[in-house]
Amino acid sequence: LMTIGQLPIMGCSSSAENFTFSSTTNWTSKGAVVFEESLSPLLAAYSYPASQFLFNVVCSVLMIVVAVVGLVSNAIFIHLFRRSNSTPTSMDILLIGLAAADNALLLSGTPVYSVIALYTYKPSEQLLKMMNHLTVTLYPISMMAHCASVWTMVSISVERYIAVCHPLAARSLCSARRSVAVLCVITTMSVLYNFCRFWEYRINDQNHVVPLLRSNELYVQVFVHWMYFFTVFGLPLFTLASVNCCIVHTIFRARRLRATMSRSQLRQHRLAVMMIVLVVIFFVSNTLAFVLNALEAAGFFDNMKDDKYIFYCLMDVNNLLVEFNSSINLYLYLIFCRRFRTRFCRMLRCLNTASSLPLPFAFPANADKEPYSKTGLNLSIQRRNLN
Repeated sequence: LMTIGQLPIMGCSSSAENFTFSSTTNWTSKGAVVFEESLSPLLAAYSYPASQFLFNVVCSVLMIVVAVVGLVSNAIFIHLFRRSNSTPTSMDILLIGLAAADNALLLSGTPVYSVIALYTYKPSEQLLKMMNHLTVTLYPISMMAHCASVWTMVSISVERYIAVCHPLAARSLCSARRSVAVLCVITTMSVLYNFCRFWEYRINDQNHVVPLLRSNELYVQVFVHWMYFFTVFGLPLFTLASVNCCIVHTIFRARRLRATMSRSQLRQHRLAVMMIVLVVIFFVSNTLAFVLNALEAAGFFDNMKDDKYIFYCLMDVNNLLVEFNSSINLYLYLIFCRRFRTRFCRMLRCLNTASSLPLPFAFPANADKEPYSKTGLNLSIQRRNLN
């Protein structure tokens, strides 16, 4: 999830001749503002072709729709896991952490990279001021959430690798307490690593967004380009590819012994298949951003003058894919997990009372409930007689 172009903040007056690309985030810059000096920086429209403006608005509307669906589905996902009466496994806790990170990404990224694009044509001055302050605040938070989401995905794949490829060590290594500790470490490191982004831009006395750390070439080359490229793309993608190749190899090798596998082992393999599908979607959603950021880090866009809007259109597509990737968890679990699917259907039927009963106290399917009801009636009569 990374982008080219300056932050999509309106109100920055700059000459079209001085327009430069600079990597910002896994989300796209909706197009840096390219205002002429003679125009009012708060009321001028983006200097984009009409076709690209329409494409930008369509993608922004789709991103908002996907974000709303993703927020609701991730909230349902977390709610169903929390309502479960069984002891949460390490996988459950990591999936809850992934859903929480994705929701944080959707909440912080959508106002910055999609909502603001709907006001690029002659917006009001007060709206621009509000959006500038909102963008400068939410942009670093979206970077933190994205970093946490990527590394939570890596931790889930590693957990599945241990459970499938080293089942004897899984009981000691893959515990709920360890998963909570891993999520705490990921959250802390994501916040600390991206905390300096709060000082990348600032709002001056004229309510214009101006670069602060972004004006330092060394900071842009080392931190924005190369460090972010390796920590959020290179190392995570390499780890995901390596770990999931081992998982796929183990699953195919175990198909010959399927008849002798226990029910627990079969369940672990089904969860591993679900995670492989999730990782494939992750790769598809981030491939475009990976390529664009690699080209940007290599300086491919430095001297480009014409047709810059084509790359902004590509980044709009990339942002839409990123939101889709952050909204898919619930539906994959509904497909691959029968217990979760049953719990979801009960929630839709408002059977909260029945779903909260632990399984040991449920009647067997072939039990005769008639003697029980008579016994209960006799006991109540005896109590009345004693009274």
